[in-house]
Amino acid sequence: MKRFLMTGLYLLAISILLSAQTPSTSAPKPPILRHMPAFASWTITYLYKSQPTLDLPQSLTVTKTDKTYREVTVLLSGKQSERWIYNGTVLERPAGSTSIVPVPPPSVLNPEPDYPNYSRGDFKDLDWLSMQTYQGIQSNAGKPAFAFATGNGPTQSTALLSAPDQWPLIITDGGITSIYTYNVAPTEPQTLPPNFMQVLKLHQKGQAALQYHASPP
Repeated sequence: MKRFLMTGLYLLAISILLSAQTPSTSAPKPPILRHMPAFASWTITYLYKSQPTLDLPQSLTVTKTDKTYREVTVLLSGKQSERWIYNGTVLERPAGSTSIVPVPPPSVLNPEPDYPNYSRGDFKDLDWLSMQTYQGIQSNAGKPAFAFATGNGPTQSTALLSAPDQWPLIITDGGITSIYTYNVAPTEPQTLPPNFMQVLKLHQKGQAALQYHASPP
């Protein structure tokens, strides 16, 4: 009897150990990339396989409050740029400049400007993530993460998403590795700084004037 009891305890201990070592998280559910909460902040740090030029980004910090986004990009040179997405308008202060300019939306003549479109999601350039590229569950810093991969060799892209939130953790794309960290979320809505607000009002007046002159008599 004692022998059977010891055997049962041993098997129970093995079962507990295996369950502790095997992630219990199930596969990701669509949509693969989830929106961040209405109030959130995250930083992307970029690592380069080859020697980068100083005009490349070192980090990007995004702060989101509802539909208002603020992006601060720090270049490897140390210079910073600031961008606001506010009431459907994109305003930017380029790195090394004190001027603030509106960023025009995509058009036929300018189909691919550097224009952020958060209406599709909070994380861009990750359209390749799908259940077809899903590879299973891996451990990241002792926690389960959803793994994805596409392509081969130098063109291979890989991704780890947090489980179960399905937010990016580590993305490798060619010679660039992007590491995502999630900051303390803001508690109040963001307000546009006065210098950005001044440019926004001038831009809105210009747009209104264009629409007035374009209207038929």
